Amino acid sequence: MTVRGVELFAGGGGLLLGSALAGVQHVAAAEWNRWACETMRENAVTDYPLVRGLRILEGDVRSIAWETIPGSDQVDLVTAGPPCQPFSLGGRARSADDPRDMFPATTGVIEKLRPRAFVVENVKGLTRSTFSDYFEFIKLRLQHPEIRAREGETWVEHFSRLQREHTAVRADLQYKLITTLVDAADYGVPQRRHRVFMVGFRSDVDADWNFPEPTHSAHALAAVQRSGEYWDRHRVSKRDRIPVRATPVDDGRRPWRTVRDALAGMPSPGSIRARAHGSTMTSRPVPVPTPVTLDRRWMSPVRH
Repeated sequence: MTVRGVELFAGGGGLLLGSALAGVQHVAAAEWNRWACETMRENAVTDYPLVRGLRILEGDVRSIAWETIPGSDQVDLVTAGPPCQPFSLGGRARSADDPRDMFPATTGVIEKLRPRAFVVENVKGLTRSTFSDYFEFIKLRLQHPEIRAREGETWVEHFSRLQREHTAVRADLQYKLITTLVDAADYGVPQRRHRVFMVGFRSDVDADWNFPEPTHSAHALAAVQRSGEYWDRHRVSKRDRIPVRATPVDDGRRPWRTVRDALAGMPSPGSIRARAHGSTMTSRPVPVPTPVTLDRRWMSPVRH
Protein backbone atom coordinates (compact mmCIF):
# COMPACT_ATOMS: atom_id res chain seq x y z
CA MET A 1 0.00 0.00 0.00
CA THR A 2 1.35 3.42 -0.98
CA VAL A 3 1.21 6.03 1.80
CA ARG A 4 1.25 9.58 0.44
CA GLY A 5 2.48 12.32 2.72
CA VAL A 6 2.87 16.06 3.11
CA GLU A 7 5.58 17.54 5.34
CA LEU A 8 5.03 20.92 7.02
CA PHE A 9 7.84 23.08 8.46
CA ALA A 10 10.28 20.65 6.85
CA GLY A 11 13.52 22.44 7.74
CA GLY A 12 16.39 20.54 6.17
CA GLY A 13 14.25 17.40 6.00
CA GLY A 14 14.90 15.49 9.23
CA LEU A 15 11.35 14.36 10.01
CA LEU A 16 10.71 14.03 6.28
CA LEU A 17 13.58 11.55 5.92
CA GLY A 18 12.36 9.57 8.90
CA SER A 19 8.88 9.17 7.44
CA ALA A 20 10.38 8.41 4.01
CA LEU A 21 12.43 5.62 5.56
CA ALA A 22 9.13 4.26 6.93
CA GLY A 23 7.78 4.10 3.37
CA VAL A 24 5.96 7.41 2.99
CA GLN A 25 6.00 8.90 -0.52
CA HIS A 26 5.82 12.66 -0.19
CA VAL A 27 3.54 14.75 -2.36
CA ALA A 28 5.22 17.94 -1.13
CA ALA A 29 7.32 19.50 1.61
CA ALA A 30 6.59 23.04 2.84
CA GLU A 31 9.28 25.27 4.36
CA TRP A 32 9.77 29.05 4.46
CA ASN A 33 13.54 29.17 5.05
CA ARG A 34 15.43 29.68 1.79
CA TRP A 35 18.56 27.79 2.82
CA ALA A 36 16.64 24.80 4.14
CA CYS A 37 14.76 24.65 0.83
CA GLU A 38 18.05 24.83 -1.07
CA THR A 39 19.31 21.89 0.96
CA MET A 40 16.27 19.80 0.05
CA ARG A 41 16.44 20.86 -3.61
CA GLU A 42 20.10 19.94 -3.81
CA ASN A 43 19.34 16.44 -2.55
CA ALA A 44 16.29 16.12 -4.81
CA VAL A 45 18.14 17.07 -8.01
CA THR A 46 21.13 14.87 -7.16
CA ASP A 47 18.66 11.99 -7.09
CA TYR A 48 18.99 11.20 -3.39
CA PRO A 49 16.56 8.25 -3.21
CA LEU A 50 14.42 9.38 -0.27
CA VAL A 51 13.63 12.78 -1.77
CA ARG A 52 13.86 12.01 -5.48
CA GLY A 53 11.51 14.35 -7.35
CA LEU A 54 10.30 16.00 -4.15
CA ARG A 55 8.06 19.03 -4.69
CA ILE A 56 9.33 21.78 -2.39
CA LEU A 57 6.95 24.59 -1.48
CA GLU A 58 9.00 27.57 -0.34
CA GLY A 59 7.04 30.12 1.63
CA ASP A 60 4.54 30.60 4.43
CA VAL A 61 2.52 27.42 4.90
CA ARG A 62 -0.57 29.57 5.52
CA SER A 63 -0.35 30.94 1.96
CA ILE A 64 -0.20 27.61 0.13
CA ALA A 65 -3.12 26.90 -2.22
CA TRP A 66 -3.27 23.16 -1.62
CA GLU A 67 -5.93 22.64 -4.27
CA THR A 68 -3.29 23.52 -6.89
CA ILE A 69 -0.77 20.94 -5.64
CA PRO A 70 -1.02 17.66 -7.60
CA GLY A 71 -1.84 14.73 -5.33
CA SER A 72 -2.81 16.85 -2.32
CA ASP A 73 -6.35 15.50 -2.52
CA GLN A 74 -5.03 11.99 -1.83
CA VAL A 75 -2.79 12.63 1.17
CA ASP A 76 -2.72 9.85 3.78
CA LEU A 77 -0.32 11.42 6.27
CA VAL A 78 0.61 14.93 7.36
CA THR A 79 3.83 15.27 9.35
CA ALA A 80 4.82 18.53 11.02
CA GLY A 81 7.34 20.01 13.40
CA PRO A 82 5.94 23.51 14.09
CA PRO A 83 8.47 26.10 15.32
CA CYS A 84 9.46 25.39 18.91
CA GLN A 85 10.56 28.89 19.97
CA PRO A 86 7.17 29.82 21.53
CA PHE A 87 7.57 26.93 24.00
CA SER A 88 11.32 26.50 24.42
CA LEU A 89 13.16 27.26 27.66
CA GLY A 90 15.59 29.20 25.48
CA GLY A 91 12.84 31.60 24.35
CA ARG A 92 10.39 34.03 25.88
CA ALA A 93 7.67 31.38 26.34
CA ARG A 94 4.90 33.47 24.82
CA SER A 95 3.06 30.43 23.32
CA ALA A 96 -0.12 31.66 21.58
CA ASP A 97 1.09 35.28 21.72
CA ASP A 98 4.21 34.46 19.74
CA PRO A 99 3.78 35.09 15.99
CA ARG A 100 5.87 31.97 15.35
CA ASP A 101 3.21 29.73 16.90
CA MET A 102 2.22 27.61 13.90
CA PHE A 103 -0.10 25.12 15.59
CA PRO A 104 -3.16 26.97 14.20
CA ALA A 105 -1.62 26.75 10.72
CA THR A 106 -0.93 23.03 11.21
CA THR A 107 -4.55 22.40 12.19
CA GLY A 108 -5.72 24.41 9.18
CA VAL A 109 -3.76 22.20 6.78
CA ILE A 110 -5.10 19.05 8.45
CA GLU A 111 -8.64 20.42 8.03
CA LYS A 112 -7.94 21.16 4.37
CA LEU A 113 -6.23 17.89 3.41
CA ARG A 114 -8.22 15.55 5.69
CA PRO A 115 -5.39 12.98 5.95
CA ARG A 116 -5.96 9.52 7.36
CA ALA A 117 -3.35 10.30 10.01
CA PHE A 118 -0.94 12.96 11.21
CA VAL A 119 2.28 13.10 13.25
CA VAL A 120 3.10 16.39 14.98
CA GLU A 121 6.17 16.89 17.18
CA ASN A 122 7.48 19.68 19.36
CA VAL A 123 9.76 20.38 22.30
CA LYS A 124 9.33 19.03 25.81
CA GLY A 125 8.73 22.61 26.98
CA LEU A 126 5.23 22.40 25.54
CA THR A 127 4.33 20.02 28.38
CA ARG A 128 5.35 22.49 31.12
CA SER A 129 2.65 23.56 33.57
CA THR A 130 2.99 27.11 32.19
CA PHE A 131 1.48 25.89 28.92
CA SER A 132 -0.91 23.26 30.29
CA ASP A 133 -4.10 25.00 29.11
CA TYR A 134 -2.67 25.82 25.70
CA PHE A 135 -1.37 22.26 25.28
CA GLU A 136 -4.85 20.93 26.04
CA PHE A 137 -6.25 23.45 23.56
CA ILE A 138 -3.82 22.24 20.87
CA LYS A 139 -4.86 18.65 21.47
CA LEU A 140 -8.56 19.48 21.19
CA ARG A 141 -7.94 21.47 18.01
CA LEU A 142 -6.11 18.52 16.47
CA GLN A 143 -8.97 16.22 17.38
CA HIS A 144 -11.58 18.60 15.91
CA PRO A 145 -9.87 20.60 13.15
CA GLU A 146 -13.20 21.77 11.69
CA ILE A 147 -14.21 23.63 14.86
CA ARG A 148 -12.47 26.87 13.97
CA ALA A 149 -12.19 30.04 16.00
CA ARG A 150 -15.00 32.49 15.42
CA GLU A 151 -14.26 36.03 14.35
CA GLY A 152 -12.81 37.95 17.28
CA GLU A 153 -12.68 34.85 19.49
CA THR A 154 -9.53 34.49 21.62
CA TRP A 155 -7.86 31.12 21.99
CA VAL A 156 -9.07 30.99 25.61
CA GLU A 157 -12.68 31.50 24.48
CA HIS A 158 -12.18 29.00 21.67
CA PHE A 159 -10.75 26.50 24.17
CA SER A 160 -13.76 26.90 26.43
CA ARG A 161 -16.11 26.27 23.51
CA LEU A 162 -14.12 23.22 22.41
CA GLN A 163 -14.35 21.77 25.90
CA ARG A 164 -18.12 22.19 25.86
CA GLU A 165 -18.57 20.74 22.38
CA HIS A 166 -15.91 18.02 22.61
CA THR A 167 -18.20 15.15 23.61
CA ALA A 168 -21.24 16.25 21.64
CA VAL A 169 -19.62 17.42 18.41
CA ARG A 170 -21.01 15.95 15.20
CA ALA A 171 -18.39 17.29 12.80
CA ASP A 172 -17.51 15.04 9.89
CA LEU A 173 -13.76 15.31 10.52
CA GLN A 174 -12.51 14.01 13.86
CA TYR A 175 -9.26 12.39 14.97
CA LYS A 176 -8.34 9.96 17.73
CA LEU A 177 -5.23 11.38 19.40
CA ILE A 178 -2.32 9.66 21.13
CA THR A 179 0.32 11.81 22.85
CA THR A 180 3.62 10.84 24.45
CA LEU A 181 6.98 12.28 25.46
CA VAL A 182 10.07 10.51 24.16
CA ASP A 183 13.83 10.78 24.67
CA ALA A 184 15.80 10.08 21.49
CA ALA A 185 18.51 8.37 23.57
CA ASP A 186 16.00 5.63 24.45
CA TYR A 187 15.84 4.72 20.74
CA GLY A 188 19.56 4.48 19.99
CA VAL A 189 20.35 8.10 19.15
CA PRO A 190 23.57 9.33 20.84
CA GLN A 191 21.84 12.43 22.18
CA ARG A 192 19.46 13.34 25.02
CA ARG A 193 16.73 15.02 23.00
CA HIS A 194 13.22 15.10 24.43
CA ARG A 195 10.24 15.60 22.15
CA VAL A 196 6.49 15.41 22.58
CA PHE A 197 4.73 13.54 19.78
CA MET A 198 1.05 13.88 18.91
CA VAL A 199 -0.25 11.17 16.59
CA GLY A 200 -3.80 11.29 15.27
CA PHE A 201 -5.89 8.84 13.27
CA ARG A 202 -9.04 9.89 11.46
CA SER A 203 -12.10 8.49 13.22
CA ASP A 204 -12.99 6.21 10.29
CA VAL A 205 -9.53 4.58 10.34
CA ASP A 206 -9.24 1.32 12.27
CA ALA A 207 -5.64 1.70 13.41
CA ASP A 208 -4.10 -0.93 15.66
CA TRP A 209 -1.08 1.15 16.64
CA ASN A 210 0.97 2.07 19.69
CA PHE A 211 4.12 4.09 20.22
CA PRO A 212 7.14 1.80 19.87
CA GLU A 213 8.74 0.62 23.09
CA PRO A 214 12.16 2.09 23.95
CA THR A 215 15.07 -0.05 22.76
CA HIS A 216 17.94 1.49 24.78
CA SER A 217 18.43 2.63 28.38
CA ALA A 218 20.81 4.38 30.76
CA HIS A 219 20.56 1.37 33.10
CA ALA A 220 21.91 -0.94 30.40
CA LEU A 221 24.74 1.50 29.70
CA ALA A 222 25.60 1.59 33.40
CA ALA A 223 25.65 -2.22 33.43
CA VAL A 224 28.17 -2.57 30.58
CA GLN A 225 30.29 0.21 32.07
CA ARG A 226 30.35 -1.45 35.50
CA SER A 227 31.26 -4.82 33.98
CA GLY A 228 34.15 -3.16 32.14
CA GLU A 229 32.95 -4.35 28.73
CA TYR A 230 32.28 -0.81 27.52
CA TRP A 231 35.62 0.57 28.68
CA ASP A 232 37.59 -2.39 27.31
CA ARG A 233 35.89 -2.13 23.92
CA HIS A 234 36.87 1.52 23.65
CA ARG A 235 40.28 1.05 25.35
CA VAL A 236 39.61 3.69 27.98
CA SER A 237 42.04 3.86 30.92
CA LYS A 238 40.66 3.78 34.45
CA ARG A 239 41.58 7.40 35.16
CA ASP A 240 39.54 8.58 32.13
CA ARG A 241 36.36 6.70 32.97
CA ILE A 242 33.31 8.87 33.73
CA PRO A 243 30.32 6.51 33.98
CA VAL A 244 26.69 7.38 33.48
CA ARG A 245 24.75 8.14 36.66
CA ALA A 246 22.27 5.30 36.63
CA THR A 247 21.66 2.02 38.44
CA PRO A 248 23.21 -0.91 36.53
CA VAL A 249 20.27 -3.09 35.51
CA ASP A 250 19.80 -5.79 32.88
CA ASP A 251 16.43 -4.53 31.65
CA GLY A 252 16.50 -6.35 28.31
CA ARG A 253 17.37 -3.17 26.43
CA ARG A 254 20.54 -2.13 24.70
CA PRO A 255 22.86 0.47 26.26
CA TRP A 256 22.41 4.10 25.45
CA ARG A 257 24.77 5.06 22.64
CA THR A 258 27.37 7.57 23.81
CA VAL A 259 29.42 10.17 21.99
CA ARG A 260 32.33 7.72 22.11
CA ASP A 261 30.14 5.08 20.44
CA ALA A 262 29.13 7.56 17.74
CA LEU A 263 32.77 8.53 17.07
CA ALA A 264 34.05 4.94 17.01
CA GLY A 265 36.18 4.33 13.93
CA MET A 266 36.95 8.01 13.48
CA PRO A 267 40.25 9.66 14.46
CA SER A 268 40.66 9.75 18.24
CA PRO A 269 38.92 12.78 19.78
CA GLY A 270 41.54 12.84 22.52
CA SER A 271 40.54 15.21 25.29
CA ILE A 272 37.81 17.01 23.35
CA ARG A 273 35.09 18.52 25.51
CA ALA A 274 32.28 20.16 23.57
CA ARG A 275 30.23 22.99 25.01
CA ALA A 276 26.74 24.06 24.02
CA HIS A 277 26.01 27.78 23.80
CA GLY A 278 22.97 29.84 22.92
CA SER A 279 22.58 30.65 19.23
CA THR A 280 20.81 33.19 17.05
CA MET A 281 17.94 30.73 16.76
CA THR A 282 16.83 31.48 20.32
CA SER A 283 15.50 34.66 21.88
CA ARG A 284 18.17 34.64 24.57
CA PRO A 285 21.36 32.61 25.19
CA VAL A 286 21.50 29.54 27.41
CA PRO A 287 22.78 31.01 30.69
CA VAL A 288 25.23 28.23 31.58
CA PRO A 289 27.25 26.30 28.95
CA THR A 290 26.49 22.58 29.10
CA PRO A 291 29.52 20.27 29.04
CA VAL A 292 29.24 17.15 26.91
CA THR A 293 31.12 14.06 28.05
CA LEU A 294 32.17 11.21 25.81
CA ASP A 295 30.81 8.38 27.94
CA ARG A 296 27.55 9.55 29.48
CA ARG A 297 25.40 11.21 26.86
CA TRP A 298 25.24 13.72 24.07
CA MET A 299 23.40 16.80 25.29
CA SER A 300 20.97 18.70 23.12
CA PRO A 301 22.63 21.94 21.93
CA VAL A 302 19.73 24.08 23.17
CA ARG A 303 17.79 23.54 26.40
CA HIS A 304 14.15 22.77 25.69
